[in-house]
Amino acid sequence: MTMRCVDLTDVEKRLPNSLFDYLSRVDHIFISSKIESVEQIDFIKSLGVTAVIDLKCRDEVDFNDEKEFLGVGIEYKNIPISGVCDFTQKNIQEFSELIKNSKGKILLYCKSGNRAVALLTLNSCLVCGHPKKRALEIREKLDFENTDLQKSVKQIIENGRLDN
Repeated sequence: MTMRCVDLTDVEKRLPNSLFDYLSRVDHIFISSKIESVEQIDFIKSLGVTAVIDLKCRDEVDFNDEKEFLGVGIEYKNIPISGVCDFTQKNIQEFSELIKNSKGKILLYCKSGNRAVALLTLNSCLVCGHPKKRALEIREKLDFENTDLQKSVKQIIENGRLDN
């Protein structure tokens, strides 16, 4: 099976929607801030999303998004990422496999969207082989501020490897 990578030139930033603090799209992957209502899940389903990848740790929100996504027939996977120390080869590879094996559109989300953009950036460069500059530009295209997490991701990409 061939690698299904993300087209970093196909970007819609800050899609207008009052249900989300943040919602963007890169190729077939939607990126959002936290999911905390059935209305958000219904909207995600209306976009044609067939799988979601939740990067939150279990204690970040009270809403049972896993149950709600599964209840409407959307595949759910949790890869808990609390910070840069959780961007391991194992987690990036798991994310890459989920993208490769997906049959449709994907939602990648966390509380703010920052970890989602960081994981997409790392996967694009370290797994898919996108040029460093193109991978790093994705956070600007998606209108993200230069957080400490994004600075750490930049350092990892410039080094060309994870330290863990």
